[in-house]
Amino acid sequence: MDPHLDFPLSQNTPKLSVPMPASAFQMAAQIPDTWLVSPDRLASTALAVRKVVWRALLGRIYASQVKDDIDVTGTGSTPTMRRLGRLHDSAYSSWPTFLEIASQRIGVDLSSNSEDPEPPNPTLQCHLSSLHILRCLIGPVVESYIILDRVDWLKEELAATEGSMKGYDAQAVNLFDQKTGSGRNVALVVRPGEAKT
Repeated sequence: MDPHLDFPLSQNTPKLSVPMPASAFQMAAQIPDTWLVSPDRLASTALAVRKVVWRALLGRIYASQVKDDIDVTGTGSTPTMRRLGRLHDSAYSSWPTFLEIASQRIGVDLSSNSEDPEPPNPTLQCHLSSLHILRCLIGPVVESYIILDRVDWLKEELAATEGSMKGYDAQAVNLFDQKTGSGRNVALVVRPGEAKT
């Protein structure tokens, strides 16, 4: 999603006064309400946070060693990070393992400069973890704002339509209970409107 082109779509949705990077508009798969439901969910959450933090640390190490990457300010969305792609959970079992696998994937040896079994800069790790958790907590608000914008836009488009779609309505519908573990459960539905009596 490109926030400059794709948000807001509706004429009724006010533009945000604070510029946000494209990554802020990505629908998060994290559901903070379920993090403490069970020991398995807590372990899964800890791994998800570690993935974000270690990838951010890797990006910083890479940027300090290689100066030819295209700068996409503040998003972590560089060609190199996209080339890194999704790694198996086992890649995050230890910092050396992560560096070795990431180095192989991006084609730059980042593991030879680090003999330390722990990631660098514990203070930065703590800050990155906190920021990611805050993003997950604020995410549902941002997601709801995006969804409401889309519903309003659909309604505007339907109101301007002539012909077979005249009288149709749009709404957001939950497909299933979020407690099942997925935040991506909202569908935008266009259906015939209620008959006016």
